[in-house]
Amino acid sequence: MKGQFFILGAVLVLAVLLSGVPFIVKTLPEYRIQPTDNIMAEYPKALNFGLRENKSTEYLEDFSLFVKSNFGAAETIWIVSEPSGQGLKITAGNFFNEEKTIKITANSEEKTVAVGSGLSAVVSYETVPDTFPLAVQWDRQEKNMLWMKNKANIFVSSDFSFGKNLVRKEVIG
Repeated sequence: MKGQFFILGAVLVLAVLLSGVPFIVKTLPEYRIQPTDNIMAEYPKALNFGLRENKSTEYLEDFSLFVKSNFGAAETIWIVSEPSGQGLKITAGNFFNEEKTIKITANSEEKTVAVGSGLSAVVSYETVPDTFPLAVQWDRQEKNMLWMKNKANIFVSSDFSFGKNLVRKEVIG
């Protein structure tokens, strides 16, 4: 009789342990998505590091290429503005798999630039007020922001693909 209770107990313990498996499998994708927050937090840091070293967006481009090569399912567009004398220099970076046409409107002055994959392009504005509205459009996406002329500003939009799931993250700073 003791042997039968031992077997029954082992079966019950095994059933309890295996009942938690479906719960664990359902939560795994969340752990895969969390690193995207860490990646997005690094874009402004890469820009700041480049600005401190007088390299402008060079380190930001390097970081974007690093993300693209190590996270192949990541596609990113970023926009950076920097003061340039009385005007403004805006750099658009494209790290999607194909060329993108990006329309940038600063203080009602619209400029369109075609940016190849893994490249950046610069547009200049001769005069803008101290605080100005900025609109960015690409594909079917649009973002409107209010930026300051006397400091560097950044906008980053990234798409991360995890199988059939798409996670879109944005950073403005």
